[in-house]
Amino acid sequence: NNNNNNSNSSNYNNNNNIIITNAPATNTINVLALSSNVKLQILLTTGGEGKTSSGMSVVLDARYKLGGEWPTSSSPPNVKVKLSSRNDFADSEFNHLQVLNRNPDSSHLFVACYDKCDPSSYVFVDNSPMQQAIPPDDARCCHLKEFKYALVLERGIETLDEYVHSNNKSMSPLKRLELGENLASIIEQAHANNIILMDFKGANVMKFVGRNHDI
Repeated sequence: NNNNNNSNSSNYNNNNNIIITNAPATNTINVLALSSNVKLQILLTTGGEGKTSSGMSVVLDARYKLGGEWPTSSSPPNVKVKLSSRNDFADSEFNHLQVLNRNPDSSHLFVACYDKCDPSSYVFVDNSPMQQAIPPDDARCCHLKEFKYALVLERGIETLDEYVHSNNKSMSPLKRLELGENLASIIEQAHANNIILMDFKGANVMKFVGRNHDI
């Protein structure tokens, strides 16, 4: 433990992956990658909240390194990360999504999965103007210790549950029919790829920007 009283210095070394500078916050994230393996910054709020699914995973906002460059701290998160407590579950979901993403008949209906990362290739970052990395023993990380395996996913706008709640009164019968047809297409294409959707519900169906379909 470093008991240095200098409030501007919070340096630590986690598996030789990262070190935090004591420079003031700028428009770039204040994390220097010492290892090329570090390609994902998982953003935590003050309480470290995330959406928990069935006690087996936690979904959080994140920034993912694309083209060798980090997004700036003023940029919105560019991905969602699903942290899983079991590597076999993360591997299975990653492999299924790769199959669905490669198939032209199903790729537009399923979330894109960009990567699967282990703790050696990601760091927790304070989602605040300071953008400082968070040591693994920080209180905000305590509830995440068992969730080690990260799937890097396309970031959606809202869930189907949220969309229906916001538009229920104004949604036309034609729009409801269109949504139903899209849901049926999702199930049809999963089955066509020999995949059974075990947790198919409104909270797990997302709306995306720039898709041919709404969901």
